[in-house]
Amino acid sequence: VIHVDDGTEFKGDTYKWFVKNNINVRVAKPGRHRMQAIVERRNQMIGKELFKRMVKQELLTGHISVQWTKDLKNVLSDMNKK
Repeated sequence: VIHVDDGTEFKGDTYKWFVKNNINVRVAKPGRHRMQAIVERRNQMIGKELFKRMVKQELLTGHISVQWTKDLKNVLSDMNKK
């Protein structure tokens, strides 16, 4: 399940991609700022964790890291256990 706001970036091709990949989409109702704030905070936490991993990897290797694409599943799994 993915929670999104009602912005245009989640309509059209993006929405079709979600459906094609069997991802259940929940669109926040307008005026439900608290609900959306919770989702935005969770996204911030995910981004922060991935950023820390990327910086660590880049400092170790000296190369731009794209490891986050592989780490995302683990980060989400770890966060959902809490």
